[in-house]
Amino acid sequence: MSWRAITAACITTGCVIILLLTAPLHVIAQGNSAAARFPSAGSAELRVPSPPVGIGGITDVAFLASLAIPGSGQYALKQNRWVPYAAVETWAWIRYIDQRNTAHRLSRRYKDLAWSIARRVSTGERRDTTFPYYEVLIHYPASGAFDVDPNAPGVQPEFDPATYNGEQWNLAASLFLPAGATGPANYAAAIAYYEAHAIPDAYAFAWNAGRLEQQVYSKAITESDAAYRDATRMLGLILANHLTSAVDALISARLRSTGANLRFESGLSPDALAPLGGRIPPRMAPLRLDAQLRLTW
Repeated sequence: MSWRAITAACITTGCVIILLLTAPLHVIAQGNSAAARFPSAGSAELRVPSPPVGIGGITDVAFLASLAIPGSGQYALKQNRWVPYAAVETWAWIRYIDQRNTAHRLSRRYKDLAWSIARRVSTGERRDTTFPYYEVLIHYPASGAFDVDPNAPGVQPEFDPATYNGEQWNLAASLFLPAGATGPANYAAAIAYYEAHAIPDAYAFAWNAGRLEQQVYSKAITESDAAYRDATRMLGLILANHLTSAVDALISARLRSTGANLRFESGLSPDALAPLGGRIPPRMAPLRLDAQLRLTW
C-alpha cells in the first residue's frame, strides 16, 4: 500500500466522519418522527416527536476511544466486535516491529558487506550514504575512477563503459557532445553532468573476484527492501484499523441513541439452484452463503 493510497483512504474516511457528525439524527429516525407528525384518523392525541439526540456522552466516548485504541469503543458499547479490532491491532504492531527490525538488520549486513568487500578501493574512512548508492552496487562490477588522471588539470572522466562512472560519461557525451558538437561550452556542460552523477573516490567500489559476495549482497538488499515495504504496509493497516473501528463505534452509538438496531446475520445452506436438477447428493451439493444486514428502528 503506497502513501498516496493511504492518504486517499484517510481523506475519504474523514469525509464520512464529518457527514456522520453533522447529519441530523431525525433523518435516521424518520420512520418514528413521520408517524408522530401524521397520526391516524382515529387518533385523538397528537404526539409531538422528541427532539433529536445531540452528539455527546457515549457517542463521543466510543468514537474517540476506538480512534485511539481500536476495539475499545465497541467494548464500551458491549459489542463482541471489539475482539477482531484488538486482534488486528496487536498482530499488525507485532508484524511491523518484526519487519522493521529485520529491515535494519539486513541493512547493516549489506552495508558491512559492501564496505568490507567492494569498497576496499575507496579512499578515506567509512561513510555510509543513501540507498540509491547501494542499489548501484547490485548492477555494476565497479564504479571506475572519478578522475583517471589526477595530475592533469580538471577532471578526466572514466571511459570504460563497463563501470558505473564510464556509463555516466557516455550518457553525458550523448546529451551534450552529439556528433559535430566539440565546442568548449558543450564539453564543460558534459563534465558538469559527469561530476554531478559520477561516484567520487570516497565511495569507489570494485567487486573484482568477489562475484559470489555480490550475489549475497544483492539478496540481502532485496530482502531488506521487501521488509521495509512490508513494515510500511503494516502502518497502513494499523491506520485503517483505527479509522474503521472509530467509524464503526460512531455509527453504532448513534443508532443506539435513536433506538435503532443494526444486525448482521449469515449462514451456509445447500444451493437450491444447483445444476443437474437436484440429482446431486446433499453432501456433495455446493453451499451458498446467505448474509443479511438488518436495520430496525
